[in-house]
Amino acid sequence: MKTPNGTPSTRIVAVAIAVILSTAPLPAGSGGSVYSRFGVGDLRFTSATRLLGLGGTGAAYRPSGSINDVNPAAWSGISRMRFSAGALYEGFSTDDGTASAYLAGMFFNGLSLAIPVDSGMGIAFGAGIAPYSRVNYRIVEPVDQDGVAYTLTHIGDGGISRAFAGLSVRIAPGLSAAAQFNYFFGSNRYIMKQRFDGTAYTNAELTRTANVKGAGATFGVLCDELARIAGLPAGQTLAMGLSLTTTSWPTVGGERIFNYGAAVSTNPNDTLEGGERSFRLPFSLTGGLSYSSGNVLAAADVRYQDWGGNTYETYPGVRLKNGLRISAGAEITSGDAVNVSPGRRVSYTFGLYHDAGYLEIGGEAISENGVAAGITFPILNETRLSLAAGFAMRGSTDNLLQEDKIFRISASMDVTELWFQRPAEE
Repeated sequence: MKTPNGTPSTRIVAVAIAVILSTAPLPAGSGGSVYSRFGVGDLRFTSATRLLGLGGTGAAYRPSGSINDVNPAAWSGISRMRFSAGALYEGFSTDDGTASAYLAGMFFNGLSLAIPVDSGMGIAFGAGIAPYSRVNYRIVEPVDQDGVAYTLTHIGDGGISRAFAGLSVRIAPGLSAAAQFNYFFGSNRYIMKQRFDGTAYTNAELTRTANVKGAGATFGVLCDELARIAGLPAGQTLAMGLSLTTTSWPTVGGERIFNYGAAVSTNPNDTLEGGERSFRLPFSLTGGLSYSSGNVLAAADVRYQDWGGNTYETYPGVRLKNGLRISAGAEITSGDAVNVSPGRRVSYTFGLYHDAGYLEIGGEAISENGVAAGITFPILNETRLSLAAGFAMRGSTDNLLQEDKIFRISASMDVTELWFQRPAEE
């Protein structure tokens, strides 16, 4: 199919390139929260901008024109090919009770594709890549010990990504299921630099890398016939969804590189290589409800993650605990469904959440509370731009900890095309 604005494939490639180029690292001031230093880093629950505008809610939600990466069973309602690419800006205003700083960065936030195989049977293929966790911090600490002054700089970057592919199917009227394969991969880098003020001592630098790879699976169920079972009036929809991601055992391996000398880049280094070992990524279970009537939808999710038995390395005084996340949101869609096609309607989303977190530092649980809002509107044919903004607060300055005020802006381009459709018989 060709349009006056060019072929669909040309538009998709242009969107992908624009998103990737827009996520170039920021210069001075880039960085994130020191809490990402612990465990596997800051967790990502969804990369879909539409779902982020709902506070991360999505277990029982079928977003129009975009792809649900929380519950793959929602793919069964897809009747046209969908493609989505996104970017995320995060800014952290951090305060430890004695000093404060603002650190920020912009990152690639996922690429996904969904193709209807048989719309009548609800069979759809979905695949993509999305962040699972993110490590991003920079700490500068001046030290004066026994009259010797030096500066310690701690830097962390990287994260774990998740590549996925799966199929959905409608197993009964109003009941869909899906199975999805997950492949986890990525590299975390932890750097410690010691710089002396004078020339009497030799500067030093330690770089430690942790390379992760492993596989798992996600299974989803979505039932959207509960309104009929509950006897609700026509035009109202009540749905329930469940999504289970299995426990997986990725391997982690890496090396330690020691550099010495004032000009680090020109001096030989010492390298210590470590063998691979496995660690436990916990199972997670997400359950949700959604209710819609006319142009209004309300949804809520509860997500549980079993981090208590995780074997990823931690630091003294840091414990990984089971995580619980509760979110709720609403969506308002403009326009009459009879007179305006779904691709030309504007949607507004609002959400809030409480995340109990999976970190406990010095006996203090690091929790996060946030709010979000978003908008999705058409920009070209069936192509939509989704924007979402959020504000959250995490941690506190009690017990020598850190309080984060987090600002997030997510953007994605969602393309819908009439690919892989059987032509009407003449």
